[in-house]
Amino acid sequence: MVKRALSYKRVAVILPFLLLCLLELGLRVCHYGRDLSLFIDDPQDHRYLVFNPDAPRRYLPGRPAPADADPFLKVKAPGSLRIFVLGESNGYPYPRNASFHRWLQYRLMHTFPGRTIEVVNLSLTDADSYTVLGFARELAPYRPDAVLIYTGHNEYGEAPAGSILQWLRGQRTFQLVSSWFTRKKEDLRANIAYGSAPYWRGVTRFDQNMRATLSLLGAQRIPVFLSNLVSNDKDLEPFASAPGGSSFDRVFDDGLRAFRARDSSAAAGAFLRADTLFPGHALCCFYLGRLAYAREDYAAARTWLGKARDLDELRFRAPDTLNRLIASLCKEFPDAHLVDTKDVFQKNSTGGIPGDELFLDHLHPNLDGYRLMSDAFYKALAVQGFAGSSAVCTMPITRVDSLVGVDKAWRLKGQWPFPPGTPRDPVRVATVEEELAFNIVFRHKPWSDAMGDLYDYYIKEKDLAGARTVKEALALDHQRAFLAN
Repeated sequence: MVKRALSYKRVAVILPFLLLCLLELGLRVCHYGRDLSLFIDDPQDHRYLVFNPDAPRRYLPGRPAPADADPFLKVKAPGSLRIFVLGESNGYPYPRNASFHRWLQYRLMHTFPGRTIEVVNLSLTDADSYTVLGFARELAPYRPDAVLIYTGHNEYGEAPAGSILQWLRGQRTFQLVSSWFTRKKEDLRANIAYGSAPYWRGVTRFDQNMRATLSLLGAQRIPVFLSNLVSNDKDLEPFASAPGGSSFDRVFDDGLRAFRARDSSAAAGAFLRADTLFPGHALCCFYLGRLAYAREDYAAARTWLGKARDLDELRFRAPDTLNRLIASLCKEFPDAHLVDTKDVFQKNSTGGIPGDELFLDHLHPNLDGYRLMSDAFYKALAVQGFAGSSAVCTMPITRVDSLVGVDKAWRLKGQWPFPPGTPRDPVRVATVEEELAFNIVFRHKPWSDAMGDLYDYYIKEKDLAGARTVKEALALDHQRAFLAN
């Protein structure tokens, strides 16, 4: 009787797990749910692999990978150069060829015209250091020659998924149960004071994940090119400031009235008095920085505007603490190489303070910004022997591509976290290029179709230079043809 009772208990314990295994197997056989593998066969050509559009769901549920994934050969070609790019969105809000990795690939192709160049973009909107670490764990079997990383602005977003939850999200049974419930995503970036416990948790999390990433890639002798971070410091007001108290508010309001009346001297005096009363107010620091910039005191402007960015309690821009940490990590890990994008942006900005001349919004560069970013990575690669001294190439980017970025930025600035009344470049549809860009952004016209219409228009208008740029853009977008040749 005792043995029989023990047998019943064993069956009672094992049976639920057995049923779950059978359910999981049945769901997979019936092709229910999503395969969250990092790469899948290229649907257009099975000689290639592409970034699995469902892979990001392991870390960022509901966010598929970009539709224009970069193919790379399953069997790496002899003598080829294969580079993976990890991190946050590096081309938004532009289409296809405007991302910095495509600029970099185009330049490497001109540097090594007889060599197969594969630059595979795995970066994602809202990706953080957890996503970077997760993807990095899976790269070694694909034999990368180098890994490029740009990340840090999203460390205070959604609560990260632990390793157990990431594994569960790949199981079909978990996907089935999850589909029965809806969960409102919580954004954790708001109301995080500089130096607070949540602030340092984000810094610590970034440090731990980047150390793990650099350690595992270094153990596999894969060189890593890690960029520091850039943002629009000069022309973007902080999203949220800490309350300074009633005394501060009275003096700050005096400064604000003087600032709006263009009385710079009175405004500076009031803001300085307000800063004495409460030195942790982001918007007060921003106005002091703008006033210093206007009188061409760029050293003071850099200090005030950098302080304003770091004090912004809605953390859409990384604090400079992360840049210091990135520099330290690159010194600590021998296979990690610093890409000083920040220095490049500063050298190409008046007074060394990047603003709207290089950004479309708070942190997404414009075309000039992405060009500079790609140049920073190229030069870092060249120092380590991955590239030559090739001159900067003119990318085949059309007027429509440029306008798509402007139109998407217009839409973005009309949404949270941007406050009502945020200045926006108007959306225009007076020209053929403007109309095509509008159709891509607001009517979801395929980019390739728009390029076909643009080419026909340029031929009709006998604009052969414009037509040539369109054809070059379309050719560059057909990565399989480049890899095959």
